Amino acid sequence: MQLTLYPNGTALIHRPIIIDLKEGINEITINNIPDTIDDHNIIFNFLDSDNVFAKSYEFTENEGELLLNVIIIANESKEYSLDLVYTIKEIFNETFYTVIYDIENKTITIHGWLEIQNQSGKDFKNIELKNICSENNNNIIFYFDDEQNIENKQKSYISFISKKYIPFYKKYLIAFDHNHASEYIVVNNTIDNNLGVTFMAGEISLYQQNQDSVIYIGSEKMDVYLPDDTLFFISNTIENKVNVIKQTIDDLYIINLQNLTHEIIDIEVEINTFRKNIKKTNVEFYIDNNGIGHVDLKLSPLSNYKIVYQLETTDLSETL
Repeated sequence: MQLTLYPNGTALIHRPIIIDLKEGINEITINNIPDTIDDHNIIFNFLDSDNVFAKSYEFTENEGELLLNVIIIANESKEYSLDLVYTIKEIFNETFYTVIYDIENKTITIHGWLEIQNQSGKDFKNIELKNICSENNNNIIFYFDDEQNIENKQKSYISFISKKYIPFYKKYLIAFDHNHASEYIVVNNTIDNNLGVTFMAGEISLYQQNQDSVIYIGSEKMDVYLPDDTLFFISNTIENKVNVIKQTIDDLYIINLQNLTHEIIDIEVEINTFRKNIKKTNVEFYIDNNGIGHVDLKLSPLSNYKIVYQLETTDLSETL
């Protein structure tokens, strides 16, 4: 059996069934049907023949158990392979991670878990499990290697990643939706870096390891990351090093930066273009697929720097 989880508390079931049918009209009953089945989304997919089809179906109950009764028309008597496909509700999932970064060795440890809360009314044993994540209006499928068991009315926790000794480096960044600068832990999601995997969207709990102690830093939301992407985790803010003031005057955007230290600071600044064309600017930057501009700056000690850009009214998507 195959079960595919979706973000909205539904799941798609592929249930293989072998049935013996005689030529003509057949009435069969299928048990072990979840109470939360969507009775409008059922597919009777006969895999090995075009000479058989389901004419009608109905649901009945027997001693509190939901049954699916189907009338099937077959053109010959033989054994058929049926892929019964249906959706169920009330099966929720959530992804969360723990990330521990070791300052001394400059490596991180990542553990990822999928929490499944099954309220469908049935247990699922030895299933092939998949999870669907949405990213930029695209569905990304995450596959689990081993067969899984999901008990009814219980929370199941399934580990899908556990990696150690992953090298990282630190980076200063002003995110487009933040009014302050932050220090990020940056990890290259590549095979050479002991990763190269798909990360589902979820919540991260970040910890810092110092010798024999582990300190909780905080939590944040994590987007979907694909192999070869770059992962960013906020370790702390650096408001004591870089002061940030953002201003907007009509279609003119100004970002004022002040280096409060006696050191040179390398920092990246994200700019929200709102997917519009840039009319004027005093800096060079590139725009990613999400319409976010990126500027790399080197701030001199105790200096001030100003980024100014003006947006046109034309949407970038109209010119692509």
